[in-house]
Amino acid sequence: ARLDELRAAAAVLGFSCRLAVRPDGCVGLTPGLAREDTGLWSRYVGAVRDVFADVAPDVVVLPHAGDGHPTHAACHALCLEAAARHARQAGRALLVAESEFWQPMRSPNLLVGLSSREAALLVCALVRHRGEVRRNPYHLFFPARLMDTVRRVGESFSSGGRWPGFVFGEAYRLLRLDPDGGTRPVEGRSVWPPAGGAMEA
Repeated sequence: ARLDELRAAAAVLGFSCRLAVRPDGCVGLTPGLAREDTGLWSRYVGAVRDVFADVAPDVVVLPHAGDGHPTHAACHALCLEAAARHARQAGRALLVAESEFWQPMRSPNLLVGLSSREAALLVCALVRHRGEVRRNPYHLFFPARLMDTVRRVGESFSSGGRWPGFVFGEAYRLLRLDPDGGTRPVEGRSVWPPAGGAMEA
């Protein structure tokens, strides 16, 4: 049921789904799995790395380590390790964009503005996760979270300066994974307004 919901949400956004591990994905993914079952952890990392090798992504988006949900924390560690291995094997740098949902991150360096149409599309995708929103109707508060992100991150970026000029936005922390194994945040802070750049009110 969860996989069907994921596919339905992805279809709304125009994405396709691909399972790194068949038939059910990374079952039992927990923050302690790397210690508790090194063989299974290694299998999962290798499977995700194989997807990266096939797709050759420019950017990998994953939850930040402190997102406040154990599966998100485990997903962060798994995908970061797989992405670092891919960067080493491909011999090229790879960008990682850490995202936030349940808990804000400490030091975002990118604020991406969303139009009202884009924000509505995200809500339409979110409600496809029927089981999740049945137990917790977080889709109802999702637009407010996007608005609060602009308030919070926009203020921290400008330090009392100008408002970013848009209502909805998502925060990210861009990291660069170097082929030599180094990981470092992308320098500076960037604000990307919605397409067209006009203020959405």
